[in-house]
Amino acid sequence: NMTLTVLKISHLEQLNSKIFAWLSNIFSRLKIEHLIKQIGITRKGAEPGAGCVYPVQHWTALMGR
Repeated sequence: NMTLTVLKISHLEQLNSKIFAWLSNIFSRLKIEHLIKQIGITRKGAEPGAGCVYPVQHWTALMGR
């Protein structure tokens, strides 16, 4: 019975770790998107203020680097 309890705790700790890693990733992406919107990098032809931004992989091309 003690072994089962330890296994359950271990499983919960692993799940907790995965959830926090996922949340960290999501919040990082949201912060990056917010910064892109603040500096005004938008898709070519998009209406101003439409909130349409380039994905991360296109930043260097947009910045001419």
